[in-house]
Amino acid sequence: MLPAGQVVLDIESAAGQEVVVAVPLALAETLKPGDLARASSTADGTSGFDLALEGISPRADDGLVRTAVFRVLRPASRLPSGITLLVQMHPDTGTQPLSIPVQALWMGTGSNSAEVFVYQPGGTVALRSVSLGTVKDGRALIASGLAVGERVVTAGAAFLQDGETVTLFQPGTRLNGGTQ
Repeated sequence: MLPAGQVVLDIESAAGQEVVVAVPLALAETLKPGDLARASSTADGTSGFDLALEGISPRADDGLVRTAVFRVLRPASRLPSGITLLVQMHPDTGTQPLSIPVQALWMGTGSNSAEVFVYQPGGTVALRSVSLGTVKDGRALIASGLAVGERVVTAGAAFLQDGETVTLFQPGTRLNGGTQ
């Protein structure tokens, strides 16, 4: 006997490709069929491809997320089943505000100012002042002081000094022969 909700059968089709996404409840309430998203592979860092929302489950898994099914629009190549993708919702809404994890912040003297360590191309970090917008759900909106694409230190910042040499984290896996 199987418990209620147990997956018994997964069916795959060679026809149109779909991406199944776990969407936070608050975001799920704002979505409607046809909404666009953009997906990219976490493995190869490709530019990505577009998705269109087919439907969203009314059921909340663990009370935290709902399952959404997106149709792949014009993929660059055939996607293997079971891969992990990064999905950005509403990519057509213009420039998204820049945000960083609050762990990256060294709070300044005012409530809207902080400092962050920014990774430099030579392998060092530079301490930089930033102006903050709202802080919500563990992320701080950056009003000024950082540019899109700059990398900030999110772990171990309490032990760093301006100009110190650092090494970027390189994730590895045993599945593709990388290092741990």
